[in-house]
Amino acid sequence: MQTEEEKKARKKAAAAKYYAANAERLKAAAEKWHADNPEKARAATAKWRAANPEKKKAMNAKWRAANAEKIKVTNAKWRSANPEKAKARNAKWRAANLEKVRIINERYYLAKKAKLATENKGGE
Repeated sequence: MQTEEEKKARKKAAAAKYYAANAERLKAAAEKWHADNPEKARAATAKWRAANPEKKKAMNAKWRAANAEKIKVTNAKWRSANPEKAKARNAKWRAANLEKVRIINERYYLAKKAKLATENKGGE
């Protein structure tokens, strides 16, 4: 006789196997449902995000890593299209993150100093 934990583990393994075998079909069905029911989809997504903040954070990080180049290009386009807003946003970020700015500046100047030192050694 199986315990409750064993039953749950078996069901979970069966579900994982099913989802793996039908991933593309299930993804297409989910996308169709989201397109057909946008309000319900937004509500369900908000509910899931509220219930799973760690998973949401992990998924966002994974997406950002996979789309890093696309994000850089999009941000650069926005900055060039909105220079005044970009300048204001940059100033606001610097004011809110003084310690990070100090560390970034320190690393920049140390790297610059090291580069100049190696260039001067090569020139002697």
